[in-house]
Amino acid sequence: MVLTRTLLLAVVLLAACSVPGHPTPVARSTQVSFDPVSTVPHCADYVGTGPRPAEGHAALFVQPPDATTMYFAAELRFDDAGWVAEDVVLGEKTDVRHFTLHLYAVSGHFLAWLERLPPHYLINRLPTRLLDSLVAIRVNGPDTC
Repeated sequence: MVLTRTLLLAVVLLAACSVPGHPTPVARSTQVSFDPVSTVPHCADYVGTGPRPAEGHAALFVQPPDATTMYFAAELRFDDAGWVAEDVVLGEKTDVRHFTLHLYAVSGHFLAWLERLPPHYLINRLPTRLLDSLVAIRVNGPDTC
């Protein structure tokens, strides 16, 4: 009788977890990724999930519309909740189009080199590992920077 009740309880719990719309626990992402956004202002902070990559650092790059190049925009700052890239500028104030944002894992030495580049210096290829990408549509609106 006890075994039957235990088995019945297990079946009910499994069924409840598979009901559409029923919340199920989700593990924290082990992949560095963007939180979803659709439209963004000229300058904003971007946030996401995931731990610091094995390379030690991560950087956000902006690929302008219709370009094959990109520029370094910000270093990601990690904490227990995920990461933030602060004061990311997408193009010029008048560029109300889509931009592709890329997250790359980088070493401390490579990050130091990136930080010495002039603003919006275009780069063709990166010798690092791509973590995630996001297409964001620029709109006119108040900047958060």
